[in-house]
Amino acid sequence: MDAVATMRWGENDPTFLHGQVGCHRAVYPYQRAIAVHRHTMFEFGLVRTGRYRLITSVGWWDLPAGSAFFIPTGVPHGCVADSREGTAIFIVGCAQLDPSYIPHLLHNLPVGLFALSEVE
Repeated sequence: MDAVATMRWGENDPTFLHGQVGCHRAVYPYQRAIAVHRHTMFEFGLVRTGRYRLITSVGWWDLPAGSAFFIPTGVPHGCVADSREGTAIFIVGCAQLDPSYIPHLLHNLPVGLFALSEVE
């Protein structure tokens, strides 16, 4: 049995449009951790305020406000809110993505990391 939970976005989730695209926003208190998991959807995220520590099997990255990230389907990852003032994030998940985009998004394997000015 695989020890990494698979979170299936869109199942009974009213934020998803026909199970294809959805969004999630949250404000996490300091040191709030999300256990390692993976998704059946592609995940795009924006750190709106605070600092977000993204954790994968190859390392971790501290993402300040204004950072964006991309996590492909199936990649195990977790996170920790790393700001005493709390961390606000905005996540968009999508079921499908043109395969030709993926190499451009994965410059920091196994995820993609960007400053907001790069994606505006």
